[in-house]
Amino acid sequence: MLEQDHQAGLQVQMKMLPVSPMQKSAYIFHHQIVPSVYLSGDFVEYVTVGPDHVVFFMADVSGHGASSAFVTVLMKNLTARMRSDYNRQKDDDILHPAEFLVHANDELLGTGIGKHATIFYAVLDTQNNRLTYSVAGALPVPILIANGEARYLEGQGAPVGLFEETNYQEIVVDLPDKFRIMMFSDGILEVLEQESLAKKEAFLLSEAPKMKADIESVFNGFNVDEDKQYPDDIALLIVDKV
Repeated sequence: MLEQDHQAGLQVQMKMLPVSPMQKSAYIFHHQIVPSVYLSGDFVEYVTVGPDHVVFFMADVSGHGASSAFVTVLMKNLTARMRSDYNRQKDDDILHPAEFLVHANDELLGTGIGKHATIFYAVLDTQNNRLTYSVAGALPVPILIANGEARYLEGQGAPVGLFEETNYQEIVVDLPDKFRIMMFSDGILEVLEQESLAKKEAFLLSEAPKMKADIESVFNGFNVDEDKQYPDDIALLIVDKV
């Protein structure tokens, strides 16, 4: 019965995820999550906000199982409420990454369940081809690929759900005409064979530009088997401008 409950919960959780792929003008969003157990503590979201913006984020909740999955539901609900506030009241907090993270921090602390989450939250301005983002403990940070070269996006900040008083930095990047953003949850680091974190991050950076934009190509390139159970959840989110 417990196994059936987990399987049912996973089905509900997967239905909360956005459609993959999703296209907004020249921008294409893809994602995939490989859960370590029946329920996942990793979550991805991307939604259009108004005519010119797409909000997207990746969250990695501490721990595994039902309590971690509950936090992903919380993140989904918070996004939906803030998007509704934008549509009905013109409250634009959802378009400010630092504000979203403060809201997420308050909500998670308010549950009292002792969970925290790392989040990379970004707002894509499709009219001006500009990215505004904040980092809340995300590791590794997303990789920006353009003109055959790759670099990690800058930024740091505390995970949400740990401290009552938090401030997050917003970083603005004018994007190249064509680019790819590739982001992973930290479960990918468990799969890589390099000895140290620095070497694992260097390997990700060196291999990412060689891969196609589809999920299967990336997972194959890093030897991730979607049918295998890993020590940690592995999430992948790709944003492509063609």
